[in-house]
Amino acid sequence: MAKGAFGISGSYLGNQPEFSAVKGATWVVATFETFHVYAVDRDYELLYTEINFRVENVLKLPEGLSLSDGALVDAGLSGGRVRTPTGEIATSRVEPKKYEFQPGHRYLLQLLYQPNGEFFVANERWDLTSGKVEPYTGIALERLANKNSAIVGMSVPELIKYLPSVLPDEPED
Repeated sequence: MAKGAFGISGSYLGNQPEFSAVKGATWVVATFETFHVYAVDRDYELLYTEINFRVENVLKLPEGLSLSDGALVDAGLSGGRVRTPTGEIATSRVEPKKYEFQPGHRYLLQLLYQPNGEFFVANERWDLTSGKVEPYTGIALERLANKNSAIVGMSVPELIKYLPSVLPDEPED
């Protein structure tokens, strides 16, 4: 059996709810348009990448957050590669990952807003590029293997109609 984070078996993770209730979660359908890599320090040792997503459909917003269809939102990731002013390539925390965002791809995203940096962190994701929902994380693949996915294989219009009735409310404090 596959092992997940902290030695928890994959089948256990695949049996968890498909949509997690996370305080402040925003749910959208969005397309990866572009990205920018920034250095946090002068030595180019600390880098972060901002991915720019064009929001197509806002499915659920937490109270007090404003976001509309057509908006461009930034999702931050630690690490990246950038050319320094001297022409060198600086790399920080870049490791090949099987399930990383791809430019031009369309996603169902659970975004968590970080007010101190005015950006989002992408917490959960499914790839919608083909026009149907495809699992895009190891947990989503385990869920599919356990026949515990209600959305994988749905068309995007079916998904957009279905989600508002099943997305969880924010957990109580």
